[in-house]
Amino acid sequence: MIAVSEWHLNQFIVAHFLHRPPQDLVVQGLALHFLHGGLAGIVFTIMLTVSHVHSTILIGAMFGFVLWILAVLLMKLVTGKGFLGYQLGPLSLVVSLLGHLTYGLVLGLLAGLIAL
Repeated sequence: MIAVSEWHLNQFIVAHFLHRPPQDLVVQGLALHFLHGGLAGIVFTIMLTVSHVHSTILIGAMFGFVLWILAVLLMKLVTGKGFLGYQLGPLSLVVSLLGHLTYGLVLGLLAGLIAL
């Protein structure tokens, strides 16, 4: 469960507000992460609707990459270390990138299929 750093970061965010240990908040951290994903999907849909872009898979991959960059910056802001200095190690950076790219590709693919 701790292979993807944003999930772990979300545990710390929830722990801050609930005043409980992060290790007890795995489910809540995942829920917050998926909430972010749902909101990002809504933003992506609005962006496509407004821009009338036709290459949705490429745009989706780019959107996933931008979300990954935001995650890297947020990690640095919250922990002061960024991914490479974070306790999960540099592999979490690769796992996170692949996850965000996959998310963006799937969003783009679905948006393209729905638009047909």
